[in-house]
Amino acid sequence: MREQKFIRPTYMADIKKYGNFYKLTITKPRNPEKNSLKDVRLKSPPSDNELLEKEKGRLENNISRARSRLLELTLCNHWDYFITFTIDGKKFDRTDLHGYYKRLSQWFRDYRKHYGVNIRYVLVPEFHRDGKSYHLHGLMADFEAGHIVPHMNQRNRKKGYFEFLPYTEAFGFNTFSPLKDPLACSLYMQKYITKDLSNTVTKRHAKMYYCSQKLNRAELVEKSIVQGDLSKIAFDYQNEYVSSTFSNDLAFLKSFL
Repeated sequence: MREQKFIRPTYMADIKKYGNFYKLTITKPRNPEKNSLKDVRLKSPPSDNELLEKEKGRLENNISRARSRLLELTLCNHWDYFITFTIDGKKFDRTDLHGYYKRLSQWFRDYRKHYGVNIRYVLVPEFHRDGKSYHLHGLMADFEAGHIVPHMNQRNRKKGYFEFLPYTEAFGFNTFSPLKDPLACSLYMQKYITKDLSNTVTKRHAKMYYCSQKLNRAELVEKSIVQGDLSKIAFDYQNEYVSSTFSNDLAFLKSFL
């Protein structure tokens, strides 16, 4: 009996630059037997449980993609403040996220044009305590001088918060906190993208995050076949087909290619 040789699967890898960090992504080959035409058989209609599992998988993929894109935008651009926007119910419908953002984005465009500044933002909606209304968290940069002032609320002012006066007048209460740790803040923002948010924004024709145009994206540094021992890497994320990790040591990541 001939001895069977173990053939190591070919893993592809790419390294992308995210601001001051680098991300190594390993793509694992799909099981060829799973996709083989020999395994195709006539199947009965999917059961309710199978449909539910398929929908659950689709939802999880949407959340994963949204979190990944959000991390890319937050790490690849310079930000000045971590912000919270609320909506004054006397000025706008707090439950109409789609309508609110449509008006807000136009307001940003008008602000940019009027003051000649390149105001930039990434915003993630979150449910208010009532489970119906929304407020937003995000990162922002580049404002007209004098528009960001110590917060009018004494308690928030003591905490070191600032306020964006034009937004206060147009939409309502807000807080601006100077950004100290961009990486920690970028990772923290991902927690706002949840299953509840994904289900709700889909039903209301809204999105899981919003961003200004022409933001920087990740830059491809290198793409190759994996050569090194992947067991030496403590991956930040892994599933059946993909593994990824962040590092500021480019030479270390390249040593596996």
